[in-house]
Amino acid sequence: MKALNYDSKLIQTFRVLGDYMGMNLMFLLCCIPVITIGSARVALYTALRASRRNEPWCALFWKTFVTSLKQPTVLWVICLVLLIVFFLNAINSFSLGQNLMGIFSYVCMGIVMCVSSLAPMFFSRFDCTIKEMAFNSLKMLIAFPIRVVLGTALSWAPAAFYLIPMFHWIILQWLFVFVLLYFSVTAAFYSWTMRKPFGRLIGDVPEQEDSYLVREAKKNLEKIEQELIAKKVAADEARNAVEANDSVDETAEETE
Repeated sequence: MKALNYDSKLIQTFRVLGDYMGMNLMFLLCCIPVITIGSARVALYTALRASRRNEPWCALFWKTFVTSLKQPTVLWVICLVLLIVFFLNAINSFSLGQNLMGIFSYVCMGIVMCVSSLAPMFFSRFDCTIKEMAFNSLKMLIAFPIRVVLGTALSWAPAAFYLIPMFHWIILQWLFVFVLLYFSVTAAFYSWTMRKPFGRLIGDVPEQEDSYLVREAKKNLEKIEQELIAKKVAADEARNAVEANDSVDETAEETE
């Protein structure tokens, strides 16, 4: 039956569904320490791009998660601290009747949330610093506010459902969806909506497939090259020493 062929739409649909379930479970597992959520999202976006190319993504997910722990984790912690500071400032401002300051704090919270949702996508696509990523995220937010705000809302919705008691019923009723599909599907949707904006706004930044893996490979190659150069220098020095000894011996024989 053609419907059961590997290349059929039915089988491909089930393959993609299985990939998304696996990515979702691996993502939740990597989010258990909380501070590693940024790195987990980088790994999720990298695995999604590999899945779209029909490439193995499981090992790539773990490698990306391990090699991308530094910058995404630092940025994620900074964003969490800023969110807590702005939230407390907003509560305090409203309690003192300073409504404008409270509204300003909530706006700052929204900007930080947008940056935190865009950052993993940047880190999975480009080899950039935290400063470059923050600048380009703000640039993206100004140019495409609807797409960024929608993706940010989808990314932060589970946290809002968990923190606001009146929405707990949503998590309880749809728990299986959050566990099996929500994060991978919403990440895929967000990545798809931002493909054209990335192409239009970040054309001057060189894109690198699996940038963290490429970076690690380059470091290993540079290390091997340095070792080879050091061995070559040592061999040249040894050869020069042997030649010098031979010339000394010949000179001594001629003198005799």
